[in-house]
Amino acid sequence: MTDKKDDIRGIQNIENKYGLVLFRMGLSHLVDVGWSNIDDEAVDECIKQIIAQDEKDKADGKVTFMTPEFQCNILRCALDLTRFSIWTLFAYIKEYVVVGAESERAKHNAGLCPNCGSEVEHGSGQVDDSDYVYKWTCEECGTYGRAYYDMTFSESIVDGGGGE
Repeated sequence: MTDKKDDIRGIQNIENKYGLVLFRMGLSHLVDVGWSNIDDEAVDECIKQIIAQDEKDKADGKVTFMTPEFQCNILRCALDLTRFSIWTLFAYIKEYVVVGAESERAKHNAGLCPNCGSEVEHGSGQVDDSDYVYKWTCEECGTYGRAYYDMTFSESIVDGGGGE
């Protein structure tokens, strides 16, 4: 059995390799078709069919919505994802995949590397308009960046002075 962090890192690597759109389409394809129907042989056969259809479409003067390369990458991504259990992928989706109209910022968790999910080391910080910005580094994967924290007024406390 693999370690959960290794699985998460592996899924994140696949997401980074294909990009968010292809990753989501690969996940969708995997769930639609099922693990047992996606293997090297099935993917190779589908890729041959996609290429043959593209050649036919070109000969007929048709323009396709998705390029054959894009379609093939969806299949390859789905194949790459078959090495993980459905429960591991569902846990990953729940934790890391933003659904709906949430902003890209919402998928990042404070103190965790957005690339591999490990804890980051915070460095120096400074005020930037209404934010406080920390530099951070992930010792695990070498990613580095900045973390923005909103600064809002909450209260004033008098510590002394004032003349009574």
